[in-house]
Amino acid sequence: MALKSDDPTGGFQHDNVVAFINEKMAGHIKGPEFYIENLSLSWKEVENKLRTILEDTTVSSEAKEACAWSSLALGVRFARRQGQLHKHRVHWLHDFAKLHKSAAHALASDLKEFTEQQEMERKEAAFQLRLAQSNLAEMQKERDLLRWKLFQLGSTQERGGVSEEPGLATACETGTEGASEEEDEAGAAATSTTAAGATGRGRRRQKDAEGAETAKAMSRGLMQLLGAVERKNYTTGGQREGDLRSSISNISTLEAL
Repeated sequence: MALKSDDPTGGFQHDNVVAFINEKMAGHIKGPEFYIENLSLSWKEVENKLRTILEDTTVSSEAKEACAWSSLALGVRFARRQGQLHKHRVHWLHDFAKLHKSAAHALASDLKEFTEQQEMERKEAAFQLRLAQSNLAEMQKERDLLRWKLFQLGSTQERGGVSEEPGLATACETGTEGASEEEDEAGAAATSTTAAGATGRGRRRQKDAEGAETAKAMSRGLMQLLGAVERKNYTTGGQREGDLRSSISNISTLEAL
């Protein structure tokens, strides 16, 4: 028997149908041979072979009929095989579509997460920019205030120097007039007056030198403070407050001197 009822690839489901086709193919020896020889061929090749047999006048009608029934069985087998391949292909396409859908959902989720992250980073950057602008404006105000204080200190030192010079000249003139009026007095008294004038002038010079040194120290402290303010425009609020408090403490110490 060329056909078997338990063969799932044969394409036939009923035993009586398989038995009838086997009977027709067995009408000539070429029937089963034609079926077995062409199992692996395509339907187009099988049909071409059958046409060659049907056109051959030397082949008997029984052989042609048996080959025709074999070709029918091969066609059903080929249709069965094509159906299975189509089923597997559809199943594969279905799985691929599911995979593509899952990948699309994953990409959409990643895109949403990325968009939210970008929005958060944009808001954070905008907040940091506003904070930096506010800190810059505050530091500029503090810088202007310190410059004004420095200008005030400079003006105060200039006025103090101008006021001391007339007092020194008056003292010198008074000493000269007293010396001329008492020129005839005793030598010991004149020597004592001259020593006292020299001592007073020495004390005034020492006081002037101390005042100038104090002014220079205050100026250096303020200039250092201005430099620190300009270098730290974008530092945190806590660091700036510490630097300013330290600088203001130095200024207070200098003013106390």
